[in-house]
Amino acid sequence: MFFLVLQVENALAEIVLTPPKISIFFEPSFVKTYSFAVLNRGDEDVDVDVFAEGELKDYVNIINPNLTIPGRGSQGIEFELNLPKE
Repeated sequence: MFFLVLQVENALAEIVLTPPKISIFFEPSFVKTYSFAVLNRGDEDVDVDVFAEGELKDYVNIINPNLTIPGRGSQGIEFELNLPKE
């Protein structure tokens, strides 16, 4: 299991993640790229750092881990999952 963590610099940021959840079942040597959007509902720009946590975090490559989302804007985030053989 792994989680993508969004670390937001502004404690008052109003962000929405879509889709909020992706279910992935373990398959040996499985490789796929996923994407989701982060929407900023506030008026101020928000700096976001994205990283993986959990036992499979070493198999997650976040393609754009540092972003600035403009006020009332959105930004796409992609990550590649490359599962081990066992």
